[in-house]
Amino acid sequence: MLGATGNAGTMAVQIAKRLGAGRVVGAGRDPGRLEALTALGTVATITGGDVYLATYQNGGATMVTGHFTGGTVRQLSGFTGCANQRYAVNGNVGDVGVGSAGTGSGTFAGTLTHHRTKIFGYCVIYSATITGSLALTPS
Repeated sequence: MLGATGNAGTMAVQIAKRLGAGRVVGAGRDPGRLEALTALGTVATITGGDVYLATYQNGGATMVTGHFTGGTVRQLSGFTGCANQRYAVNGNVGDVGVGSAGTGSGTFAGTLTHHRTKIFGYCVIYSATITGSLALTPS
């Protein structure tokens, strides 16, 4: 649920749980309010974050930086039991620049996989992988 840290988003999380949603993932920019959402029934929260991409530009090594500015997460598989869970993750990147923050932008699209197994009767995630693409236009 994007915007889960706002008043309407917090209410939407509660309504989704009351209507029987098995998993509610909250996304927002206020870490304190995201943490409070776990008491309302979210199973995961997503905050903004930083992008650091080591690449080559004009024949030389360089670092492209930016900030995740929003996106969506949708579970694709692994709804029951202890099977691996796959999620579609899509979103936007802002403040993209070469070497430091700039005014560029970008997008990302990927598949996040939580690799799970049972240990002593409990299902645990022992690793995670992400595959996909990141398209950046630095400034």
